[in-house]
Parts: sequence; C-alpha cells; structure tokens
Amino acid sequence: MVKNKKIRLKDIAYSLGVSVTCVSRSLRDCSDISEDTKKLIRAKAIELGYQSKYNEIKTKEKYVVALIFDSIKNPYFIKLGDILVSKLNKENYDFLIMITDSFTKVDDILIKKCIFRNADIIISFNEFSEKAVEIAKINNLPLVLLGRISSSTYVDSIYTDDKKGGELAFNYLYSLNKRKLLYLEESRSEASLRRLQGFQNAKELHPEVNIQIIDSKDLSYALEFIKEGYDGIFAYNDITSLSLINELEKNDLLKENIKIIGYDNDVLSLKFYMKDYKSITFNYEKVSDLAISIIKNKLEKKIKDKTYRYKVEVTL
Repeated sequence: MVKNKKIRLKDIAYSLGVSVTCVSRSLRDCSDISEDTKKLIRAKAIELGYQSKYNEIKTKEKYVVALIFDSIKNPYFIKLGDILVSKLNKENYDFLIMITDSFTKVDDILIKKCIFRNADIIISFNEFSEKAVEIAKINNLPLVLLGRISSSTYVDSIYTDDKKGGELAFNYLYSLNKRKLLYLEESRSEASLRRLQGFQNAKELHPEVNIQIIDSKDLSYALEFIKEGYDGIFAYNDITSLSLINELEKNDLLKENIKIIGYDNDVLSLKFYMKDYKSITFNYEKVSDLAISIIKNKLEKKIKDKTYRYKVEVTL
C-alpha cells in the first residue's frame, strides 16, 4: 500500500491501464461496467489505499452508528439492540436502524444506503457480503459483526463462546440421563456450526449417545424422531425452542420426559411452557460494552488498522 500520498482516481487508472472514467464509474457501481471490471478496480483501490471523498465532506457534530437487523421480531435482537441504543444515547452518538432480509448477508446496496445517511460505522447482526466489505473499505467505513465470526480481516467481530455453549448443553442433557439427542440447527449460520461442534465434541466421551441433526426449518422431521424416543433436544436458539414446543403441543407430544435447552436466554414465555426450561446465556451488557469500545477506538481514537475479535463467555 502506498504511504503518505493521497491516492487519486488517475493513480488507480494508470496502474490498471484503464480510463479515469472507468475507475470512477466502477467505484460508483454504475451498471454499464461489468462486475469483473468493478471487482478488479475495487481490489486495486483497496490495495493502493484509496479513500473516497465521503469522509472529507461530512460536517455533522455527532458520529452516526448504523444498526442492521434481519428481524425486529427476534427477542435476541430486541434485547441486545435496546441495550446498545441506550448506551449510544448515553455516549452522545446518533444512530439509525436498517432492516435486511432474514439470514441473508448484508449487501453493497445496504452499505450504500448507510453511507448516504452519513453513517460513520456499521454494527450488524448479519454477515457482510464480499462486495459489501469492499465498498465499506473504500469508503473508510468500519464494520462490526455481532454474534458471528467474520471471515474478513476488515470486519470486527463480537461473538459468544458457542462451542462451550454446545458442550454445556450436551452435559446438561446427559446429566438428565438423555441418550437420544437432537440438535436443531440453523444451517445458514456460522454460529450454529460452532454450537454443533461443541455439542459433538462433548459426545465423543460418551459413544453410547446418539445425536441426530435436524434443520430448524423442518420441525415436522424432528417430531418423527421424538416419537421414536429422542427426548433430549438442543435448539440453536430460544425462538427455535418455542417453535418446537408449539409443534409438540399441537401434536400432543409435549411430555414431561422431554427436555429442551436453547440459546440466548431471551424468551421469558418459555418458562410458562416448561418450568425446567434451560438456555445458554451470556452477559448482554458485556457485548454492548465491547461494541461501544470498538466504536470509540474506530471513530474517536482513529484506530482503523486493527481488527478486533472478542469472545464472550457463556453459562447455563
């Protein structure tokens, strides 16, 4: 990367042997430029250290934090989002709420919307697409991912110790003499995979235990295993637990011997369905404090060349 020199559009154009117009239109994501060309030019812009003029023209007094959710119905998002907003207000940050499709990656279009609304940093519960990261990096816009580990070295991540959570869930069900277990996964979630790994790692010490993995979108399939005697269930999150309990009730299968453990400890109504319901939990305040610390480091201290990875402990 070129140091101590302001990189201009013509520097990028010269290095690739293309026109300045082509570079300009590529970085603005114009439709008349091919995706391959735009990707090549974005990569070269990042390599050379180009920064758009976006950060030079902002005159607002407060920093703006964009929060991206894929659902406003999920209690996990509501609980953590509420704590975050409270802390942002206390720290005198402005914020805006953006909604994306459920379990889809944050794309470049949403990043541009945040830029147009003068966001200084983005905190997301959804992973970012490769193109979204490129657009953010060119515009010097920090990205923070909550609940998952990003594969990008540009994105900061705050996540729970999901493997330990899986181990705690297995050991709890095993302590109740459960030997036929189900894991209700969210196949599109990186966090779900780590929870499953912890669940399976704990099982290795107990070869007599049988584990079946069921996609949480197909709870009817899970019911068939429950009919066959699978009575220990680890659900990807509490919302999945609640959906399963509703299905069990509708099919008159909610028996006292069935034990369910979830994740996030955010659906209080579950206690009304199962008095002994358990959930893997963590300190929501801690997650929020870590997010605020990253915001301060990136925006106020201008530490933008460091990637933060914070793992938060879990308990049962």
